Amino acid sequence: MKTIGYLALTILLVVFWFSGVAEIGFNMDEIPWILDTQYYTFRKEKDWERFQLPEGYTRLRWSDAGQRLIDQPQMGKYLIGSILDLTNSNPWNSSNPSWLYQEFSKNPHGGERLSEIQTYLGGEMFRAINVIRYASATVGLTSLLLFSYAITRLSDKPSIGLLALVLATIHPLLLGNLRLATGSSFSLLFLITSTLLMYWTLSKIHKMKTMETAFASLLLGALIAAATSIKLNGAFLLFFPAFYALVIIGLRQKESLLSSYQTRERFLLFYVLMMISFFVTFLYLEPELWSNPVKGMIYLAGSRLAQQERFYAFYGKTSWIAVPLNTVRLFLSLSTSYLIQAGLIVLLLLGLYELGRMARKKEKNVLLLSLLVYIMVANGYYARIGFHGFDRYLTPSLLVAILVASLGAKRASHFASAFQKRKSEDIKRQKEQKSSRIGGNN
Repeated sequence: MKTIGYLALTILLVVFWFSGVAEIGFNMDEIPWILDTQYYTFRKEKDWERFQLPEGYTRLRWSDAGQRLIDQPQMGKYLIGSILDLTNSNPWNSSNPSWLYQEFSKNPHGGERLSEIQTYLGGEMFRAINVIRYASATVGLTSLLLFSYAITRLSDKPSIGLLALVLATIHPLLLGNLRLATGSSFSLLFLITSTLLMYWTLSKIHKMKTMETAFASLLLGALIAAATSIKLNGAFLLFFPAFYALVIIGLRQKESLLSSYQTRERFLLFYVLMMISFFVTFLYLEPELWSNPVKGMIYLAGSRLAQQERFYAFYGKTSWIAVPLNTVRLFLSLSTSYLIQAGLIVLLLLGLYELGRMARKKEKNVLLLSLLVYIMVANGYYARIGFHGFDRYLTPSLLVAILVASLGAKRASHFASAFQKRKSEDIKRQKEQKSSRIGGNN
């Protein structure tokens, strides 16, 4: 019966997720993500001259061809371009003017419904955005289902995984951002897949054979490269194994992935192969790096950092310590009710307690806690723009908060069960005492 209920609720969430996709307010970023699929066309036609790096990157205008090349890496452009090709919806051709780049950099229609500006966009662009919105919604929901499944496995309770899915699918940030015609959903899918494979590999590496370690390492490196080739923040995952090794050394655990020569050797093999796989895959995906990989990486990273600094200059920059507080604020935006928000805070506190309790019991859970802390710290590196319009940068930290709250619900259910059990035992004992007194009187 429970299974039927869980399935019914999941179906309702899926219907809710896909409802009103076309009516979401227009976002300025949707235009460049659609038009930048020209680089999918250029790669398909082997027009490698289009991937030549510009001269400098700090003074390029938003609509300049050089800026469009390095504004984002290429994988997201390939994915969106291939979907548009498959649906015969690609609005790009070599004679396209750049007026949409220039016009929408002014954001004249931000927030309006897509249907309200159909005439202004033109039929081809309107259809392309609509197609990618539904594709993005599908990929975004797949990411959240994978996230929910991971929490189910972690908690050993389908109800806890379903709670995480509910919290994620109804959250206004995820509900909006993961259904837009941008690369966000695609990036999140590769990030979640890479993170889960990272966790699984490091938790099993002391038992894995050499060939299994090599295969997992190569696959993980390729997945992280794909995530990074959509949005550069994927590269942060590359440094987690080193962070975890430092945690293990600091805790001086007797049984760990560094406790014997064999496990240290396997860990080193894993890390080296993962890095090789990452760089080979990333280089393959980014033709602008082929002639000069070092210069190309400087341009890609430098362009994003320069844009970040412009945002900081205009909107202000929050302190690193404010990132957890902003994550809590964002998590609490699930509801405007103070009562519900108080309940969510209790779940977060219980979740932190549960994580600490789990980490004391098993090294595998030290890995989990280290991974969650690392995600928050890495996310805090670039999610410090002092304007709520950039809350989407906090998506990884928000998912960590949802995971913690879900574990808090598990701990709350344990407390409730223990309380109910004690109450039942008290009632039973009182009945036995009453029966004993009655028997004595007779």
